[in-house]
Amino acid sequence: MSVPPKTGPTADVGHADRACGQGKETEPDRDTLERMAASRHSGAEGADAQVPTSPHDPPTDKLELGATLDGQSDEAVALAHTLASSGADASFRSAIQSSSFPVAHWDRYEFVRLLGRGGMGAVYQARDKRLGRMVALKFITSTNPQTTARFVQEARAQSRIDHPNVCKVYEVGEVAGQPYIAMQLLAGESLDQASRSLSRTEKVQLLRDVARAIHTAHELGIIHRDLKPSNIMVELGAGGTRIPVVMDFGLAREAGENKGLTESGAVLGTPAYMSPEQARGDVRHLDRRSDVYGLGATLYDLLTGRPPFEDETIVNVLLQVMDAPPRPMRSLDPTISESLELIVATCLHKEASQRYPSALALAEDLDRYLQSQRPVARKLSLSYRIRYFARRNRLVTGLSVALLVSLIGFVGYGVRSAVIQSRQQALARQRATLEIQLGQDIKEIEWLLRTAYALPLHDTALEQSLVMRRMTAIADKQHLLGEVSVAPVHRALGLGRLALHDVEAAIVELTKAQQAGDQSAELHYALGRARGALFQKRLEEARRSGEHTWVEKRRKELQTELLIPAVASLERSRGLDLQAPEYLQGLIALYRDQLDEAIALAALAKQKAPWLYEAEELAGDAHASRGLNAKSRGQTETARTSLQTAYSHYQAAIAMGRSAGHLYEKAAEMLLRQSEIDREQGKPIVAPLEQARSLADQAIMAAPQRPSGYIKKAYALFHLSCAYLATDQNPSALVQQLVQVGDRTLTLDPHDGYALDAVGAGLGCLGSYEQAHGRSPIPIWQDAMAKLRRAAEVMPHFPWAYNDYGGVFVNFLEEKAKTEALTESSVQAAEQWILKATELDPEYAYPLGNLAKLYGVLSTFHLVRGQDPKPSALRAIDYAQRALTKDPTLSWTHYYLGVNYLSLAEFAMQSGHFPGEWTQKALAVAEQGSALNALNPLYPLLGAVAHRYNAEYQLNERQDPRHFIEQSQHFVKSCHQLRPPFADCYLVEARLFLLLASSLPKQNRTTAPMLTQAWNQLEKGLAIDRLNSELFCLRAEVRRVRAPGQRLAIDEALSDVTQSLAISPHFAQALWLRGQLLLDKAEATPDAWRPSAAAHAVRAFATAADQSPMLAGRYAVEVARANRLAEGRR
Repeated sequence: MSVPPKTGPTADVGHADRACGQGKETEPDRDTLERMAASRHSGAEGADAQVPTSPHDPPTDKLELGATLDGQSDEAVALAHTLASSGADASFRSAIQSSSFPVAHWDRYEFVRLLGRGGMGAVYQARDKRLGRMVALKFITSTNPQTTARFVQEARAQSRIDHPNVCKVYEVGEVAGQPYIAMQLLAGESLDQASRSLSRTEKVQLLRDVARAIHTAHELGIIHRDLKPSNIMVELGAGGTRIPVVMDFGLAREAGENKGLTESGAVLGTPAYMSPEQARGDVRHLDRRSDVYGLGATLYDLLTGRPPFEDETIVNVLLQVMDAPPRPMRSLDPTISESLELIVATCLHKEASQRYPSALALAEDLDRYLQSQRPVARKLSLSYRIRYFARRNRLVTGLSVALLVSLIGFVGYGVRSAVIQSRQQALARQRATLEIQLGQDIKEIEWLLRTAYALPLHDTALEQSLVMRRMTAIADKQHLLGEVSVAPVHRALGLGRLALHDVEAAIVELTKAQQAGDQSAELHYALGRARGALFQKRLEEARRSGEHTWVEKRRKELQTELLIPAVASLERSRGLDLQAPEYLQGLIALYRDQLDEAIALAALAKQKAPWLYEAEELAGDAHASRGLNAKSRGQTETARTSLQTAYSHYQAAIAMGRSAGHLYEKAAEMLLRQSEIDREQGKPIVAPLEQARSLADQAIMAAPQRPSGYIKKAYALFHLSCAYLATDQNPSALVQQLVQVGDRTLTLDPHDGYALDAVGAGLGCLGSYEQAHGRSPIPIWQDAMAKLRRAAEVMPHFPWAYNDYGGVFVNFLEEKAKTEALTESSVQAAEQWILKATELDPEYAYPLGNLAKLYGVLSTFHLVRGQDPKPSALRAIDYAQRALTKDPTLSWTHYYLGVNYLSLAEFAMQSGHFPGEWTQKALAVAEQGSALNALNPLYPLLGAVAHRYNAEYQLNERQDPRHFIEQSQHFVKSCHQLRPPFADCYLVEARLFLLLASSLPKQNRTTAPMLTQAWNQLEKGLAIDRLNSELFCLRAEVRRVRAPGQRLAIDEALSDVTQSLAISPHFAQALWLRGQLLLDKAEATPDAWRPSAAAHAVRAFATAADQSPMLAGRYAVEVARANRLAEGRR
């Protein structure tokens, strides 16, 4: 076991507290402990402190006698002085020096064993009695207030950092007059020990993770100041992965503190790893870049096996740190790459301004190295090195300059001019040679990739890896000619990235070339194409994020950011000698939205260069732009035609570029957009979506490391899942694939909110299917909400993520409302998520539809409990109407509008009022919805329920209901035709047969056939959905009507009611029916036991009245009869 150590200028606990073991109960290796303790002197207190013999060790208290407590937090100073004034009693210090636990009978922690001990204190393994976890307890025995304050400061600083690669501080406290820190207990070994068995790549990976952890500390304003291999532990994680954990924030301070424990200028830290400003004691200039230096020094040690500076004395090491350059790493190990050496050298610059600006920047450059990409770090120019040397060596520089001036004066002006001219000519020749070499390199790269894309469909990873290797070689040429080579190299790298279709990276490289002075037509041609392609990509993402207004807002932003500069660059490249100049002209026309001209120029380009698949791609882009613009304006037929034409052009391009993955993605996108139009019009969409999925699979096959292909497949699977749900097919296999695709996308890009959104929405569909088939959707919806919440977190300006989360949240609340009360806070939480989508995109209609459903759920919740649903229903209706004003094609919003009209109709009927006002509105909505989507069975269902309410009202008013029953049956028939196994349809049909049976006695006809029909429909519904409380309740009613007064039928009906209430405990209709059935049972009971049986009915009616008092008037006669029987009266 190892524990969080505290080493530094005064090692509170010596190196012995780094003892490691493998088992929780294994004792540390004593020989190892003693050897470690002997190898590094622990700090003694006060004037007895000893200076360590090794410069790699931290200096002890002797070096910081002038330090003060100024600037420390009040609580740290107070605690330090309190503890110092009370002193560490002799018994406590004696316990620290022995192996026993210094606190006897402590109710907080239980001693397990001593882990390590040094001159300043000890570290123990202990068990937290309250939480049952093992911890490392660190005690200090110093009577020096300054040392104690630094101990408290360590806990304060480290406890603020919550990162998996930083040792956690659980608690800081005081016991028996002594401060302690309870910390995370780690299993592993220090990085300096672990490095012996690590490969170079593993060392870089670990240091990268440490840099990210230090960046987190920096963001909290905390600077470590003592980074070195022995302050980093390495644990083994799952699968044998190594996890670094940063320890010992004992020297950490708040960034911006100008005073503190080191205000006197004392040197704190470990000399061999500290920054020059730290070595000078320059406290005011210590910032995050000081830690960048420490990270670089640590990486230097890991890669070479020695720190950057070594000497026999600390003073000499400090002088080297301040003034001497470290020995080049490649002179110690020639196998170290130039890129890696450059990264470390950037960290170890003497001047902080020349280092990486942050630990995150270092981590990102290490990532580039690990991915065989060119690092951002670059060598210092000769002029800078001269200026730096001059500042550091003013006397020598002054003499040298004087000598140089005299020599120049002696040689004369003519000689000087000749030398300058000769040098300029040499540089020009060298640059020309470099340009030719780079041009040849890029031609070979472009030829290789074009050949790869033209081959039959295959994984192009091999060709791309060859290109990346060639580009690494190009990046290494950047420093051949100093500043002269910067622009050509960056231009070459940009062209290579563009050939790889990595447009973001291409723009970065080409912009650097431009900033370095390259204004060539070749550069502008590449930069224009890259910016134009990125504009198209970002606009597609906008269409995936919100509705028309949102897209237009983003379009304007992207035009300013990308499109206008793209066109400007393309205009500046018009004079290029191209195989098909019309292609360039066509791009300019496309980006100026001159689509007819772009299409014509694409055709001309294809005639001149039939092999140029980009010409077909250009034509496809123009038709796609036209189709998507028409779609946003509601011109569906124009949109469909243009999208189909674009698809055919992309297919023609694919025929020439069979392994160009991005072409398959574009073709898939056309099918996805076309399916959106077809879905809104109620047309079949499964076939085009299957085709889109196939194209996405081909894109992935061609470029398996490109996230965008997986995104296309994810959305194809999501829309397929929705299509399956609409036709009552099980989408679970599709959603399972969707989750796998999403996981793969997030592996490639952990911040891809689109993948998270698609997976979350797909899980939402699966939950709806499970709900419709009588299975609990709650776990699935919880998983969906977690994915969608994460999507909103990684992309906080993504309207669809908020809307989709809110939509699933509403479904979740609807399901929970069956068994639990809807709380105001939960409704408000769902509303806030959905409103965030409207805040980001005010014209986004879908969120308003979801708000209509939310308040519809609330109105149904009140209605089922016999409460007034009107306030919630009217609010739902308002949201639905506002949504349809923005987008009249939202067919599902029409449905929720109709549902809320029916809630008001049912409540009117229960209150004894004619429901016709609301049923007429529901029927109008059903008609409008069917016109939009004739294949949706929910609209005939609305009509069936509306006419049933009218029929029921007629029957209650002793009027003939048959006309309305026939109208309702007509809608039920349509519903069955569209979706044969539909539980809600069977429920409505069973109610109609029961209504018919109730009306037949007036016609002197038998009711048995009607009741049998009702029974059969209910059995069909329950075969589909066993979680539908209304089906069980209605079956109880049918049993009661079929065999009135029969004890067996009553008991069976009561069993059905019990099932109904188990699903929906507050279902008012079932609660009142239970009272009726218990009353029936009492009336069938012999006289002697009838009062007792009737008492059960009285209690049941009381419960029903308590839950839904508004219905009490309808059952007043039965309640009165139950009371009389309970009192022994007839």
